[in-house]
Amino acid sequence: MGGIIYLAGFALTANFFFAGATNIGERWAYLPSAGFCLLFGLAYEWLADRRRTVAVGLLCTIIVAMSIRTVIRNRDWQGNFTLALAAERAYPQSVRAQHAVGLEYLKIGDVARAKQHFEAAERIDRDYPHLDRKSTR
Repeated sequence: MGGIIYLAGFALTANFFFAGATNIGERWAYLPSAGFCLLFGLAYEWLADRRRTVAVGLLCTIIVAMSIRTVIRNRDWQGNFTLALAAERAYPQSVRAQHAVGLEYLKIGDVARAKQHFEAAERIDRDYPHLDRKSTR
């Protein structure tokens, strides 16, 4: 059941069978994550029945690793500018990330850097609807 919820949830939201009106976002992963959590819980229960110490150790390792990752990621959330820069560093070929960084540079008046990012976004996808062709010239 957990696998069905996970796979069916993503099949409906990942634009796999039909194109949706919006890009995939974290909000589309809520239903599939319920299936993932159910699968993880069943796997934990199965392992705990056989090797409780291993199951608890694995669970603690996962919790610590995810906690560390959360603390590291929280540094990116100081504001829109730091968040946009982090997204661009992680995904330099993302038109949305390049565009977001360009907008943030425009807000602080750094037109030259904004132009660089708008041009990078345009190289990635000339048809991206949010690109203002006047700002990239």
